Amino acid sequence: MTINRREFLGTSANGIALLIAFGSTGCRASSARPAAAGLAPNQWLRIDAAGRITVINDKSDMGQGSASVVPMIVAEELGAPLSAITVEHAQPGTTFNDMGTSGSDTVAGRWEPLRIAAASAREMLVTAAASQWGVPVTECTTGDGMVRHRGSARSALFGELVAAASQLPVPPRPALKLDSSYTLVGTRVPRLDTRGVVTGTMAYGMDVKVPGMLRAVIARCPSPAGKITSWSGDAAKRVAPRATVLDMVWLISRGSLITVNEVPPFVV
Repeated sequence: MTINRREFLGTSANGIALLIAFGSTGCRASSARPAAAGLAPNQWLRIDAAGRITVINDKSDMGQGSASVVPMIVAEELGAPLSAITVEHAQPGTTFNDMGTSGSDTVAGRWEPLRIAAASAREMLVTAAASQWGVPVTECTTGDGMVRHRGSARSALFGELVAAASQLPVPPRPALKLDSSYTLVGTRVPRLDTRGVVTGTMAYGMDVKVPGMLRAVIARCPSPAGKITSWSGDAAKRVAPRATVLDMVWLISRGSLITVNEVPPFVV
């Protein structure tokens, strides 16, 4: 069975209660979804009823460490251990429409939006706990994946609070943690993807395989400064009838991105 991201989000909503339209420049609240058992105050952060935290990374990690930095930012602001966070790579589309990775932009471009997203979730969890305990919100803090009440020994894991928190409005301007209170950001921690890299279990783009997938290449001129005089896709289609062979000039002139069936490298 195959399932796309839109279907996944629609059918696995045990961990999805409400959404914020969240772009690279900030967040805006949207209405809550009914009868969900988890908390998703934006499309980049999910907390399910078991307390599992999933952060969506929309930047490719090409060795610069974004797959470790992004969850660190969220863990710090949310009050969760880094070990409790799983990183999932975003899928391109209308939800994630700025997935370019360049110019050392991941931290600079995602620092504030990710903090706001995590702070919104934190405030919702704290508010839910304070309401259950009948105490002021100001007496509650988060840490180690739970909400604690300073005036007593009471505490509640995030997973125990997500159902109630998901029924609350998303704070439009949550208070952010002060730099002086950081315990994770600014420290040295092992990269989250190191084990996968050194054991060979890391999945890279070239490792992706889907049913019926063909291989793609770009046919380049064999001589320097050469120019195309003519071309034909007939040879490719004889080997792979489903293949689509396109002139790059044709693509550029239309200024759009399209999906192309791939052609075997030995054809061109």
